[in-house]
Amino acid sequence: MARIERKVSGLIMRDAGIVESIRTVLEKSVDGEVELDWADVRGEVTSGHWGRLIETGILKEGEKGFQVSDAATIKQAIENFDQPRAKKSKTKSDVEGKWTKWDKAAAVFAISLFAGYSFAEVRELIGRGVDLLIGPADAVLPFYLVIMILALFTGLYSTLLQANLMDMEKMGEYQSEMKELQERQKAAQKSGDKE
Repeated sequence: MARIERKVSGLIMRDAGIVESIRTVLEKSVDGEVELDWADVRGEVTSGHWGRLIETGILKEGEKGFQVSDAATIKQAIENFDQPRAKKSKTKSDVEGKWTKWDKAAAVFAISLFAGYSFAEVRELIGRGVDLLIGPADAVLPFYLVIMILALFTGLYSTLLQANLMDMEKMGEYQSEMKELQERQKAAQKSGDKE
């Protein structure tokens, strides 16, 4: 990673609001071709951001003002910062809006069981099915062992179901999001930023 790219990334990690200031400076300087003064961007860039841009070397002193050090690299760093955010927002909307066929089947089954318990025939049918499965174990084993076996099968079943139905790609995205947030938090703590 280029030195200037590291500086831009560091600034963005400390203060995400500086991205708009950098974009404004790039736009006003016509991608680094035109030198700028504070007066050129005063209404759009805060004095703190302007000072940080000079301090980190993103803006360097020119003949009549300040010029952008390496516009292409800075643009690339900003794009790298924006890409994960676009991906995240897409992922969140996908998760909120879609039910898989398995989700729908489980919901229909659960609602059917709730409705089924209202009718004596359905209750008896379910009771006979459970008795057919658990009855032999209940006749031979003490009650606590039957409960432990049921717990074992429930745990095994849920583990296998989770392993087969979980979208590992989305879980990887969530994990990378969490790592990024933790890194930002650590960087903020090191720099003394309370927000």
